[in-house]
Amino acid sequence: MYQFIDVPKDSSRKSPGAPIAKDPNLTLIRTKDIVSMPARNSKGVKMEGNFVLADGAQVAQIYVTPSKMNPTFDNEGDEDAISVLHNIEAMAPGDSLELNEFVQNNVSENVIAIYGNCLNPIKKVYGTPCAPLQLKPSFKADNDSTEHTLTFEQFQKTELLPGHYEGDLPDGLIAIVADENLTLSKANGFIYQLLEDTAGTEIVPSVTDLETGDFVTLKGGGGSDPLVLANPSTGNVVVVLKDDVSWIAEENAMIDLEVVQADATTYLIERKRS
Repeated sequence: MYQFIDVPKDSSRKSPGAPIAKDPNLTLIRTKDIVSMPARNSKGVKMEGNFVLADGAQVAQIYVTPSKMNPTFDNEGDEDAISVLHNIEAMAPGDSLELNEFVQNNVSENVIAIYGNCLNPIKKVYGTPCAPLQLKPSFKADNDSTEHTLTFEQFQKTELLPGHYEGDLPDGLIAIVADENLTLSKANGFIYQLLEDTAGTEIVPSVTDLETGDFVTLKGGGGSDPLVLANPSTGNVVVVLKDDVSWIAEENAMIDLEVVQADATTYLIERKRS
């Protein structure tokens, strides 16, 4: 349960209410392509984990004029029935064929939208798989400008505010693991596809250059007796699983692990499994 805390003035900025310069690239993900989302922690806003996409799925990054990106959320409902609606309005300059084709093919498509800023690593996530955004486009070419206005609006009400996400944007890339020896590194990425197994072999993780706060996702490979993630009996990597219950790498099963470095020991702490 959320415990009341004080919310003082944000001391990280001299003028916390001043505008924050936005990243000009708006990232869009079709909800039908999402296999797994980062989980919100117990306070309901911070998202921990990775976006895992279906095989072959891609995200879209749309250039928009940063000063004309307007993310908002509003409320609806009477007492005891208050809900939230997310909305992002953005201006895409020009009238290229690619922009028109994007608009033509994504009207009524369920998406989530992610935007970042130029101040800190926090990215805001608008929409959810169950309450997605949909594109409502408009266009003008007059004496002042040529522009498409892309409004991504939420029609299904939700109780969730837009999420705060500090991980990497999804790129659809997955590292294929050759055997039970699992090397976690920035070069290999943050999502790992495990192999099939017939002997219930225990996964042996090692960590090279990952840092505290990174998240890795393991995807099960199945088999008649799948691989098992438990705390290894040797080595300098400690796996911390909820209720000390081993994770079985069945086909399409997934687990999100947070990396915590402490001196010579690396902890891999379970945050979500499916």
